[in-house]
Amino acid sequence: MTVTQIPDGTRVFLDSNVLVHAIARRSVQCCALLDRCSREEVCGLICTEVIHEITHKLMLVEAANNGLIAEERASLLSGKPDTVRSLRWYWEEVTGLLDSAVLALQYEPPDLEMAQRIRERYGLMTRDSLMVSAMMRYRITSLATNDRVFERVGGIQVYRPMDL
Repeated sequence: MTVTQIPDGTRVFLDSNVLVHAIARRSVQCCALLDRCSREEVCGLICTEVIHEITHKLMLVEAANNGLIAEERASLLSGKPDTVRSLRWYWEEVTGLLDSAVLALQYEPPDLEMAQRIRERYGLMTRDSLMVSAMMRYRITSLATNDRVFERVGGIQVYRPMDL
């Protein structure tokens, strides 16, 4: 299913790729989903790992968009501390997101053990298994992502943007 098909009132976990595509204006569908979250038509949920990842990726987006690095690769930015210090847009976007559009969920120690069982069962990588673990604990069954690996996880309805 597509992100445009998420029913009103749905609690949907937002993967970092959907948020980055929305904030960077790379996907009309991702932008529309984030707008729906802001208007509380759907309840957008994230976890701390997603916050870390979008902060990192948006820093790279800002640096590349401003011509400070040739492409969005951390290795091109990490050796430029003055450039990193000069970046501001990414942080304004992250804090704006947290202030208005989404709710952040916390990991709990049992999530780590559950994530290992999820990795063993579905073959997901660490970050992805932690997301699924948090979704299970909070009983969230909808996920907006551009990553097809989640389609093999039972009990989760995956919604993907189709304009990327």
